[in-house]
Amino acid sequence: MRHRTKDKSREVTFEINLKRAERLRQSILRSAFTGKLIDISSTHSQGSPPLINDVKRGKNKSDA
Repeated sequence: MRHRTKDKSREVTFEINLKRAERLRQSILRSAFTGKLIDISSTHSQGSPPLINDVKRGKNKSDA
């Protein structure tokens, strides 16, 4: 009987942690897509990152 209680307790703990991990994942994704994972003010003061500039140059070359 005691063995089953420990198994059930582990199962419940696992389920709780799984739900917690999913909420954390969703929170991180939401923050990423709304731009809250980076400091936008510091990126604007430094200009566009090199990758963005490369993409823009590539577009400009194909448009010309």
